[in-house]
Amino acid sequence: MSFDQRMQQTALRLINKRGKSIVYTAITAGVQDEAAGGAVPTTVSTPIKAVVKNSGGKDLINGTLVERSGKSVLIAALSLPTPPAPNDSLTLDGETFLVSAASATYAGELPATYTLQATKG
Repeated sequence: MSFDQRMQQTALRLINKRGKSIVYTAITAGVQDEAAGGAVPTTVSTPIKAVVKNSGGKDLINGTLVERSGKSVLIAALSLPTPPAPNDSLTLDGETFLVSAASATYAGELPATYTLQATKG
């Protein structure tokens, strides 16, 4: 097992041990449906563990100034089948939050964790 893979496993183990239960819902373009007149979005909900904290202020993420007024969420990269993306959603404590930005923290060539900014939606 490479260093990158060990770091991914370590992040997953620690966040799963101490994190909060949430549901991550990824939204994709889906398949073309002529009856609906276009692509029908597909959602995939995944229960995962995350480190969640309240956030506020402004942050520079991937060269974009993002206003933070919701939650900052740290998740293990191995928790999700695909990388997180803006407009996906998180459900925690019965409330839904929309992902406004996502950035990866790499261990070598592979992402070990993702930090998400989410606002109440």
